[in-house]
Amino acid sequence: KILTSRLRSIMHNLRRTTSNLFRRVHSSSSFIFGEKSSLNNVCLRRFASSSSQSSQQFMYGRKLAVGAVSVSLALACYKSIMIAKADDGKFEENPVHADSASQGSAVEDMREEEEEEKKELEEVDDEFSTRGKVVDVQYLIIGGGTAGHAALVSILDSDPSALVTVITAEANKPYTRPPLSKELWSTEDPLVRDHLSYKSWDGKESRVFYDEDKNYYEDPRVTFIPNQQVLDINPHTKEVLIDDDDLTIYQYKKCLIATGGVPRHLGFSKGVANVSTFRSLDDFKKLDEIARKVEHITVIGGGFLGSELAWGLSKRAKQTGVKVTQVFPEEGVLRQVFPNYLSDYATDTARSAGIDVQTSKKINEIKQDGDKVTISLDDNSTITTDHVVLAAGIVPATQLLKSAEVEVDERNGGIVVNSHMEVCNGLFAAGDIASYYDPVFKQHRRLEHHDHAYQSGALAGINMSSRSRGYPYNYQPFFWSDLGPIGFEAVGLVDNKLDTISVWQKPEDTVSHKDKSVHPSNDSNTTTPPSSDYKRGVIYYLKDETVVGVLLYGVYGQTEEARSVIKRKKRVSSPDQAVNL
Repeated sequence: KILTSRLRSIMHNLRRTTSNLFRRVHSSSSFIFGEKSSLNNVCLRRFASSSSQSSQQFMYGRKLAVGAVSVSLALACYKSIMIAKADDGKFEENPVHADSASQGSAVEDMREEEEEEKKELEEVDDEFSTRGKVVDVQYLIIGGGTAGHAALVSILDSDPSALVTVITAEANKPYTRPPLSKELWSTEDPLVRDHLSYKSWDGKESRVFYDEDKNYYEDPRVTFIPNQQVLDINPHTKEVLIDDDDLTIYQYKKCLIATGGVPRHLGFSKGVANVSTFRSLDDFKKLDEIARKVEHITVIGGGFLGSELAWGLSKRAKQTGVKVTQVFPEEGVLRQVFPNYLSDYATDTARSAGIDVQTSKKINEIKQDGDKVTISLDDNSTITTDHVVLAAGIVPATQLLKSAEVEVDERNGGIVVNSHMEVCNGLFAAGDIASYYDPVFKQHRRLEHHDHAYQSGALAGINMSSRSRGYPYNYQPFFWSDLGPIGFEAVGLVDNKLDTISVWQKPEDTVSHKDKSVHPSNDSNTTTPPSSDYKRGVIYYLKDETVVGVLLYGVYGQTEEARSVIKRKKRVSSPDQAVNL
């Protein structure tokens, strides 16, 4: 019933818009946005590239007269293109029109149909007016992940009288994601998916849920709403529409978008029953159950998640005997991060642990074959397996911004924020979804790592609740990974395409070498140490002989020193200089 009502409203707005288009084309600014609208220019930096809508008939206005597509459709129908100028909000008309006779005929037809639907639309409006409800909130957090939780803690700490509403699409309270692909696979507890306990790096027993002893989500100041999708956001009116039975609209004073990302799907895997992605706590529970029942699991992906899952499942093989295959198009494990020689070593190490690592292979097709899944590769070989896990990265979850005229970074797909993690007009973004400006590297970055999610969320929460101008995000996040005996922490720009200088520690002395590992070739001009010596080392990533990234291999607790090297823009042109950093 709701969808039918929306469709009627869309059709009415389309006809009403097209009938008025040519009479009002010279006053297009007020036509598009309504005479009373005064949209924030920052929020409209990219409205030229997306569908415009009337601010008086916003998609989820009180009457829910959905009109977000009406303008663009009308322009397409009449071949009249309105080009938005992002600098001053004015419009120009491209002189491409249909003939005037067809215009007049179409407009008359629209007017006749408009009268016929007038009564029907009034019924629709009355229905939305009575069904919809509006809830005023002080602080609204969209997303129940790490960034959202960190923001909540900051808000409650800095504003003890704060009232915070948290909306998440998941059923669970906020939890930390790294153990899902790391520590939880190391436990021998057969009920790990129920207990969700693991030993952290310091040997302490932990659970995945945040701050259970503090009961933040039982606090009377906090309203926690699980299992709820956000349909749309209007930064101008500070309204958020959620997909509940009442189509509730939340009007906020400050709002944080911390929705993270959604797993990237491969088109050829659609409709295959025994294929899954891996992102959430529920995904871990499902895969844990599958791994205890089947004989063979194939992981697609050679990055952080794919490699960690392959190692995690191989540990589970000691209990269940499950076979693990990892396949990806790169030439080695973590090839986009490690220098080539270290990627080769990581690949060999994984194979020696029993993982069937198949490199340099692309997927042509995935199809269900009875109870099995057949993966066809580009070298004409096939893999027959019981289950496939797609670990091919994530896509920023910006779908809830379909009507919000905010800037999305064309390079990395994130929502562009300023140095205070603010998008515009009291709307903030943090974590995986935010594209922030890094003052050290003088470029926008979007990171998908736990430390960044927590730190950016915490800062966003401080700035949302601060009475001052707030604080800029100048932090250099670190990330880490553990692949069996391989463990490391890293800071800054860590990319295989950059030149590297590595310093490796031996029991008796220190050796170093310089790597010209410019992707895709590996032009090392010195002899690398034997693989057995890859125990502890530091890899410096260089741009124009300046350190822009540091990877600490088997070296822990030195990330602050690594940040200092990057911040001071240390220049390194020889291994001897690297040894003395």
